[in-house]
Amino acid sequence: MSHQEQLAQAGTIQGIFKTGLEFLYARCEQGPSLYAILEGAWLNAALIKGIRGKVWECDPTQPNPVAAAWANTGLMVVKTIEQGPEAGAVYCQLTDAGQRVVACTDLLEYEFSMMQQQLDNNFVTDPEKYRNLRGGLDNYATAFLPELRDWVSRGGDSVVPEGAAMFDMCGGSGHHLKAFLERNPTTAGLLYDRAPDESWIDQWRSTARAGDVFADNEFFAAHAGQYDFVLLSEILHCKGLEERAFLMRRAKSLLKPGGSLLVIEQFPGLRLEWRMRDMTEGGQCLLEAQVASEAQDCGFMGVAGIHCLSHYGIRFEQFEG
Repeated sequence: MSHQEQLAQAGTIQGIFKTGLEFLYARCEQGPSLYAILEGAWLNAALIKGIRGKVWECDPTQPNPVAAAWANTGLMVVKTIEQGPEAGAVYCQLTDAGQRVVACTDLLEYEFSMMQQQLDNNFVTDPEKYRNLRGGLDNYATAFLPELRDWVSRGGDSVVPEGAAMFDMCGGSGHHLKAFLERNPTTAGLLYDRAPDESWIDQWRSTARAGDVFADNEFFAAHAGQYDFVLLSEILHCKGLEERAFLMRRAKSLLKPGGSLLVIEQFPGLRLEWRMRDMTEGGQCLLEAQVASEAQDCGFMGVAGIHCLSHYGIRFEQFEG
């Protein structure tokens, strides 16, 4: 059974928050548990404050609510020196989970700043914030989504031909493309974005192109039918229905016969849906079934996929119709 058919069996396309990453909202008999919700909000602040102040270097013998938050969420533990002149002394140490959180500092800082920006009805994208977000998303993928990066590096669980080429469309830093190139030493890639990160390109059998995917018609015509894989990672949710269809059809024009489209998206959630409504023209969270349905309208069939902690991936093949 194809991935497309599996999605269809799951039922009709549902509204937001019906599947995927769901937050368990704190409730009591009187309605929302306001203090429980406030605790969650302040935990976000405690994570950022802890990173800024290197909470793992604090004195664990002194009262410290931020350190307690880190310990209670399993990000830090208190240990005792067992031998030597300092035997019996205690110290803090990050757990593996804590190290992963620290690696995502830029993402936490970005999200925290965007809460205030959206509350202020400031819907202008700050370029510096966006650059920090790109780095934060890279670190998040490395720390929390290694299986997704591995899936991309394997061509979405397909055969990667010798000398294959991948086109990373609107790929930002190109971290997924780099994973593909690292695993497949005979392959090549092209990173396309308004402002691609070219710092690693020369060393990785790749080129980069800065441009507008909706307007760079001559470039895309010149590259038609040249790629075994096209990657659309976390770009579809930023666009409205017509623009999403345009991106998929543009991706199809780049593919060789038998080539695959790889789509990566986040599971629906309040944070992303609110952000898309405020900061984009028609962007929205996308369920797998919705992506599959829209891709089918553009001549693609879902054939394989992966579910991760907060994201999913679908590999599509082309069909005529």
